[in-house]
Amino acid sequence: MVKVYIDPGHGGTDPGAQGNGLKEKDITLKVGKMVNERLDASGFETRMSRTGDTFPSLSARTNDANKWGADFFISIHVNAGGGEGYEDYRYNKLSASSTTGKQQAILHKHMKAKAAKFGMKDRGAKSANFHVLRETKMSAALTELGFIDSSKDAKNLKDSSFLSQMAWGIVDALCEIYGKKPTAPGSDADKGVIGKLVVVKDNPDGWLWTYKSANWNDKAVKVKPGEAFTITKELTVSGSKMYQIKSGLYITASTKYIEVR
Repeated sequence: MVKVYIDPGHGGTDPGAQGNGLKEKDITLKVGKMVNERLDASGFETRMSRTGDTFPSLSARTNDANKWGADFFISIHVNAGGGEGYEDYRYNKLSASSTTGKQQAILHKHMKAKAAKFGMKDRGAKSANFHVLRETKMSAALTELGFIDSSKDAKNLKDSSFLSQMAWGIVDALCEIYGKKPTAPGSDADKGVIGKLVVVKDNPDGWLWTYKSANWNDKAVKVKPGEAFTITKELTVSGSKMYQIKSGLYITASTKYIEVR
């Protein structure tokens, strides 16, 4: 399964850019969560650098993505500094003809089209020596969804439909890159697992936790490899997918630990 690492910029004590009553950290998290849910529904394995108002260091973000073995790293940001419009970046030592450069071109095509629907200026596909682009071992891109200190861009950044479309731009691009179909959470395609069996795989611990509720901290009982349960519901909790099973308990949907039959 293709693994995408989603990095909502800033967070916690670092609000990022601010202007027009907005904070970058809030916008990036909203978009990041939408991207995460939609990529999950579209058949990707996902991981987020943060799922709440926290601030992982830049090194923590890239180290986590590298250790996890991500195939693609997408960092979501909002610009500032007196400009206007959308732009995205790749690492500046990679050419436009490199694999990452070609993937960035696909991302830019989709994002440019989404932004244009809201009258947002296109500032182009660019390159830079940003930490999250330089220190990641996989293909990586960074998006700047507009200028928070521009009244024109800020109007869009306050519009939930604009943020939703920009999230779809990222999802559509990754689906094109990896040959998948963009799928909305809760769609008929996403409901394909309901009624199927979730089977516990062998793992180093020899067992796997189930949960009393849709909460990763609400542990119930341990189940062993080979045990199978009927799926009644699929949901995303704190950025990771979970199944509810017929007993009413919950179990991880991570393909590292389970398979669906």
